[in-house]
Amino acid sequence: MMRLDIVLGRGDFFSQGAELLGLAGLLAGENEDRRIRFLLPFGGEDRHIRELALLGVGVQVFQFPEEKHVSADYGQRVLHAFWGSERPDFILMPDAGVWRSVAPALAFQRDAAYIPAIRALEKDAEGVLLGRQVWNGRRMLWIRLHKKSAIFTVSPGVFTPAEKKDIPGKTEVFQTPQVGASISFMGEEPGAVAAGLREARIVLAAGRGVEGPVQLDLIRRLGEHLPGSILAGSRPVCDGGMLPYDRQIGETGADVAPDLYVAFGISGASQHLAGMGRSGFVVAVNREKTAPFFQHADLGIVEDLELFLGVLFKIMDKEKA
Repeated sequence: MMRLDIVLGRGDFFSQGAELLGLAGLLAGENEDRRIRFLLPFGGEDRHIRELALLGVGVQVFQFPEEKHVSADYGQRVLHAFWGSERPDFILMPDAGVWRSVAPALAFQRDAAYIPAIRALEKDAEGVLLGRQVWNGRRMLWIRLHKKSAIFTVSPGVFTPAEKKDIPGKTEVFQTPQVGASISFMGEEPGAVAAGLREARIVLAAGRGVEGPVQLDLIRRLGEHLPGSILAGSRPVCDGGMLPYDRQIGETGADVAPDLYVAFGISGASQHLAGMGRSGFVVAVNREKTAPFFQHADLGIVEDLELFLGVLFKIMDKEKA
């Protein structure tokens, strides 16, 4: 029997679960002798669990003590205790939050292969090939599995989500064992992606070069002139509190593929490029002419953000009149 486990964090995890289940289906192929299930080591709200079960596979909900925090240490311990001597063929986790620490630790502990940030899958006569981006997203590295058990983290927004089924999966509760009194706090796992971000036709992205709320409001104002657009940002913008984490684009945020991607003050770190590499037409606005992001743009504008948008708004207002 082929056994696949999909591990998810807390919150509204339906979209992540559907994408990982889509990948699990590709891995299992036409193998009818298979078992796929969701594991929720940090528990979850009843309404989210019911929605997840609509994907048609079993949901294993761990009893999560109220006094515990979401942490890599706790997640690793309870999952290892849950599996015991069982060795699933594939364990899938989101490439975000605590899972980027849990996955390699569990792989070492369980003598399993570990591959982070999976973005592609192919099969040939010799088996499965898994792809992940390297060289700032310019190349795909293909990896062939040789171990019988493997743990992956999977980049968001890449694989086609599974659809809801007529018959929901069975939900069961796992009585979590005591795994140690001292649990180090490592922060909450990043929340779900903002509604409409992955589907947006136009993304206006703010980077470290956007200096404060005034400039951010100017980008918002531009969005009002562009139907179907949504405001997002790089990690430094979200870390600084200018935008919530559900608007973050990059390796630890959302993966987007809009028709038009406009980057304001974004330097061009590989982590951010990994999340917008499938964009159609890319425009970069940055007053630093040496910003690496210009190498990935179809159109580059070297100018101060306020001056550029000021001129653009005047043109737009004139055309309206």
